[in-house]
Amino acid sequence: MNGIWRWLSFLGRGSWLCLILANSGCADPNGRDLRDHAIDTCFPSANVQSLAESHAKNFWAHNSTRFPDTKLLAVEGTTTSPGNDIYPKLLYSETGAVDFYGHGIFELSYSELQIFCILIYDTQTGRLVGNTGYDVVDLPARQSVARFGPYTARYIGTGWSW
Repeated sequence: MNGIWRWLSFLGRGSWLCLILANSGCADPNGRDLRDHAIDTCFPSANVQSLAESHAKNFWAHNSTRFPDTKLLAVEGTTTSPGNDIYPKLLYSETGAVDFYGHGIFELSYSELQIFCILIYDTQTGRLVGNTGYDVVDLPARQSVARFGPYTARYIGTGWSW
């Protein structure tokens, strides 16, 4: 009986390893993640919008030659705490549940969940595309291209460092 459990344990670990290797092989080599990272919209204050816009301008001034084909930048505006209606949004989002449920249901609670408000900056106009941002739980890799609501933009984090 003990040998059966060892065999099942080995198969389980082998299956996870195969899934991990197969998933990394399907990743876009250009750093594009076309899943929608937005779980909701957010409306940051004018001060947060101004700060995010200045960080994006500063980033673009130093990095426009590195990313010549970039039209939109996604910059982190602020973090918020989850509301009571977060569970369905996480459950039905394309990426939002990964960060929360990936840590185990008992290890992470709603109060420890960070939600990032991402604002979209247009490099051609030098301004934010609007006063609406997008709530994100799972952040894409920095400098990768990802989707936030209707926009596909290069994620630059807070834009403080280049």
